[in-house]
Amino acid sequence: MIVCFFVLCFHLQAQIVLTEANTSFTPGTYKPVGANTSGYTAPTLGVNQQWNYANLTQSNVYNLSYSLPADTNFPTATYIDSNLSSVFIPGKYYYYDAYNQTGVSGVNALGVVVNEQHYGSISANPTDSCIFPQQFSTYINPTYIMPFPTTMSSSWSSDNRTALDFELTVAAYSLNQTPCQKVTHTNKMDTVISWGNMRVPTVSGPSLAYDVLLVKRMTVQTDSFYMAGNPAPQPLLTAFGVSQGQTTVTNRYLFWRENARYPLLVINFGSNNFTTPTGIFYDGEAQYDPNNSIADNNNNSGFDLFPNPSDGNFSIQLNNAVNEAFNLNIYNMSGQIVHCQQYNSSVNAPDRINAGSLKPGIYFVEIVTKGGIMTSKLVVQ
Repeated sequence: MIVCFFVLCFHLQAQIVLTEANTSFTPGTYKPVGANTSGYTAPTLGVNQQWNYANLTQSNVYNLSYSLPADTNFPTATYIDSNLSSVFIPGKYYYYDAYNQTGVSGVNALGVVVNEQHYGSISANPTDSCIFPQQFSTYINPTYIMPFPTTMSSSWSSDNRTALDFELTVAAYSLNQTPCQKVTHTNKMDTVISWGNMRVPTVSGPSLAYDVLLVKRMTVQTDSFYMAGNPAPQPLLTAFGVSQGQTTVTNRYLFWRENARYPLLVINFGSNNFTTPTGIFYDGEAQYDPNNSIADNNNNSGFDLFPNPSDGNFSIQLNNAVNEAFNLNIYNMSGQIVHCQQYNSSVNAPDRINAGSLKPGIYFVEIVTKGGIMTSKLVVQ
């Protein structure tokens, strides 16, 4: 038996470089899939990482699209990200279309269009209402969604101010379609902090292992509210659960791959410091990998684990003898290798694997041969 060094257990890959030629910020459909946050394990950071999120469980599916530009106020736009939503006041949203431009230097956000929208019952009084008139807002400063080329350590930022007009009817304050405005100052910072490959779920099982870049995004948004050209009175703001100059911090991880309209994985953290996720989404158009399925009960995996669950000490029974050298790797839920051994053949493999140092949780046992990869799930109690 030969104990292999940590680096030998990785399937080495080269980091990708995202450019106009290998990205898909063009009209077409994309399908984000919401996932449950229970059992989330933070991704390890650094270079040449392997992240395995194939065991995420689905909660919601969204069918979205990039469409062709339709508003003449943005003549250089190449696509629209349509029907996006943003919080207006707690529990209330408005919808908008984001106009963007793709070119050799990157993908730029040009501005937004808000179509006319009417909302009633915005308070306990059923006659109170809010109307958003048709309007558009152009970003004054350059706002990169992603510059080209983007690779490890790339970083970019944007700083912009937008104004949202609306008409407010609130009987308690004698307001009747009174013109109001929400002014938002947004500062956004993106940095590529890691690269590696990643698997996510598909309807048939684990996806292919895609090469990805991990972008760390920090957004700070400050909102101010005006009524008839003057700062809105605090009692009115309090009634709607907002405050003058309120600041919202949003943190996010985005795992970008080539030739995709949506990140392979998005982890939203809200205002916490990249610790506890408030939402997880993965790309519903990722392709299934038929050669590396993760079996819940070792079905068709090529080998059996027993006992399973175990205390970290377990035996492996191969369905067919392996008459060549092979690696045995154990991954945790974030794709990090926590145990690695190499054997000359299945005849030389020990009867029992001693990995008793593993903490309770779900792991994936992988056997790598020249002929392919076999993987099964191991539960450690």
